[in-house]
Amino acid sequence: MAWFDFKKRIGEIIKNKDKLIDLSRNEFKEKYSGSVLGVFWAIIAPVILAFSIKIVFTNIFGVKIDGFFIFIISGIFPWIFFSDGTIGALNAFYTKKSLLKQINLLPEFIPFSSVLSSFFNFLITLTIFMPLFVWVNHKNIMVFLLLPLYIFLFLTFILGMGGALAFFNMLSKDTYHFIISVITIWFWITPVFYSQGMVPFPWRWICLLNPLTYYIKCFQDVLFLGHWPGVTTTFIVMFISTLVFYLAIMLFIARGKELVKML
Repeated sequence: MAWFDFKKRIGEIIKNKDKLIDLSRNEFKEKYSGSVLGVFWAIIAPVILAFSIKIVFTNIFGVKIDGFFIFIISGIFPWIFFSDGTIGALNAFYTKKSLLKQINLLPEFIPFSSVLSSFFNFLITLTIFMPLFVWVNHKNIMVFLLLPLYIFLFLTFILGMGGALAFFNMLSKDTYHFIISVITIWFWITPVFYSQGMVPFPWRWICLLNPLTYYIKCFQDVLFLGHWPGVTTTFIVMFISTLVFYLAIMLFIARGKELVKML
């Protein structure tokens, strides 16, 4: 019964996808309206962060990784997508609650549109830097055919995370402050600018229990190392993405009407 409800809801989402895309496009435009550099900030911010990390870890901590900047970039882009998409979705029902009253929308479209707005940023930065990744791995260029799969799985995961957290934030505003703190810590325990092999064994279990470890690894393997992440890692991200998205949709199916009444 639950699977039938999920399948039916997915059909409704696909049927109304134009509304979702319009919401996402409008939010993306509003994000950079009035800015001189506009969408270029989607590139500038992660590059500055990556350079800062490189300078600190190479000059102060003496980290020696060939192509360290490219390694960081391959992990920082997906991380920023996760961070921006999740935080943007958290407060979506508060910032856009009037939309549910004005337009006939599925409630999950509100946080989903915030995630997709951040996804547009992610695609822009990835597209601009793709020639660099291709140049680094020109001998293994066929591996880039796998990239759309991992992008789709990562997007599915963040849609599920953003949707569920937005719902819980409606139940308690403490959710927002808690998640902001968690994401700050989460960044440092995710191998974005270091590899799993650099983590001592007593602490490596933190990486292995961290779902983002596997997503970041997929992007770093394809973009920086130029090879397939492997069956195990691919299966893990497929499982996590499916589970998180499924649970989020079922949450909206079960309590979506209650949520609308709370707005």
